[in-house]
Amino acid sequence: KTRMVQAEFSGQGVARKSDPDTSKAAGAEARADGTISKMQALALDAVENYPGNTSSELAMFTGISDPRRINRRLGELERKGLVVRCAPRACKTSGKRAATWKATK
Repeated sequence: KTRMVQAEFSGQGVARKSDPDTSKAAGAEARADGTISKMQALALDAVENYPGNTSSELAMFTGISDPRRINRRLGELERKGLVVRCAPRACKTSGKRAATWKATK
């Protein structure tokens, strides 16, 4: 069962000011069509089901091929107070030192 996470951006876009107009348009579309909310829900579910893992590991558990898709949503969820960044460790998928994540509830 997929749940929706209320997408709150309080003026903060999904694209940087320095990004090209095409990136800004893609971000606006993803926000409007619910893609961001769905990815936030997927990321939150992953953190709840696999606490203490890195974004790359969470991406692997969810079948997302690009860990940045999960990582970006984790930052948004952190700002909402739904997840917390925990101690870094060697990632089992990348071998690099990376933050781990846990849900706040």
